[in-house]
Amino acid sequence: MTALILETSQTEALLGISQGRVVLCFTALVADKSLSKELHRSLERLLGQTKLAAIDYLAIGIGPGSYVGSRTAVTIGKTLSFALEKPVVTFPSPIAFLPEDYTGPFTFLADAKMGQLALFDGQIEESGRAAISPFRLVDKKSFSPPLKRLLVQAEKLNPKIVAEYVYEKFERGEVCSADELTPLYYR
Repeated sequence: MTALILETSQTEALLGISQGRVVLCFTALVADKSLSKELHRSLERLLGQTKLAAIDYLAIGIGPGSYVGSRTAVTIGKTLSFALEKPVVTFPSPIAFLPEDYTGPFTFLADAKMGQLALFDGQIEESGRAAISPFRLVDKKSFSPPLKRLLVQAEKLNPKIVAEYVYEKFERGEVCSADELTPLYYR
């Protein structure tokens, strides 16, 4: 099964094509003011290597992350899903930044402003399977850092973990339509 991967909510944007659990090609873009221009050019170049008809589903990072960034991937995902009549598999954007070949527990923290933190917890098993808790907001004052967990920061993209995660969701039938696709915001 071939997927088009799109994640734009963090400091780096990810565009990729995966076949099953394997990333065939990807590109990383700086998610700044030039993203709107570069994203479409890069998407055209990437899709030039793969025919649209060969895409079986879209893998869309839904955040949490920047307001505009989260909406960008979701809007492009909705448009392509509707136009191509392809299902969507969503993924929490922070998993795109887990270190390569990482196994074990992890936590993603981000400042959600107004005295709160955005939090995801998860576990990457030896098999590569990811179990992730739902995103939640926690009070900064009452939060205590988890022990023996990797604290994930948006630094280096890891398209491999995204390909594995979305392929497993697709195989389990955990897909949605363009109408059901919504971003996660810190607020």
